[in-house]
Amino acid sequence: MAYSDYVRVEWNQLPEEAIGKLITEYGVSIQSAIYQVVKSWSPLVEAWMKDNAPWTDRTGDARAGLTARSHLVFNQYVILRLSHTVEYGTYLEGFNPLTNSPMNNVGTWSIIEPALDYFGPKIMRDIQSRLL
Repeated sequence: MAYSDYVRVEWNQLPEEAIGKLITEYGVSIQSAIYQVVKSWSPLVEAWMKDNAPWTDRTGDARAGLTARSHLVFNQYVILRLSHTVEYGTYLEGFNPLTNSPMNNVGTWSIIEPALDYFGPKIMRDIQSRLL
């Protein structure tokens, strides 16, 4: 028997078209998985920031206004946005919003950068574990 007796391939569409579609679909599934991971971490990051903010509360507004939200932007980029909702949050982080420059207290009361340092590697490991 010849090899061709056992193997038969029929193409319903050109291979390059099928591969292009598969790559696009795989990209969408990867993006969706990353977004779900980041979204699942958002409440944990927010709670950690509120528990570990280094300043002494006077009104409680700054601590209550710490947020961590995940966003899918332009159906392409996954963002974890950490922010303050009080107008003086940038000063707590040590940056002057008027000059966009560091202040003398940079790092003294900041919580966003420590949260990124703490959670960034954990989130990346989680993403990698789900994609491998």
